[in-house]
Amino acid sequence: MPVMTLDTVEEAFIAWRKNRSSRTEPIPQSLWERIFHIYHDYSRAEICRRLRINSGQCKKKMAAILATSESGGFVVAQSSMPHEPSVTTVSLSSASRTLSVSVGINDIAHVLPHFGALL
Repeated sequence: MPVMTLDTVEEAFIAWRKNRSSRTEPIPQSLWERIFHIYHDYSRAEICRRLRINSGQCKKKMAAILATSESGGFVVAQSSMPHEPSVTTVSLSSASRTLSVSVGINDIAHVLPHFGALL
């Protein structure tokens, strides 16, 4: 896959809009996955403005992709050895809510770039 930038994702959205069968056709999963690849490089506001998509819908889709992604998803695991630190809990709070997840030590580097955007 070529390097993903907001420009390349915007081009893909333009092509999809030009070729879609109707204005009510949902955004294809492949385009959501492209957004996911650039989500930590740009603000959600910038992405949504340039791609002309709803910010709330984008936030929900990114959370869903992150939760199911093998390369960067949340991992909840039970350690077979009680003293082995294989899982840690990461929490992030805002004025109105707190997001806490259990993350495998080996997966934390994949999760952290996307974590703040989910709050």
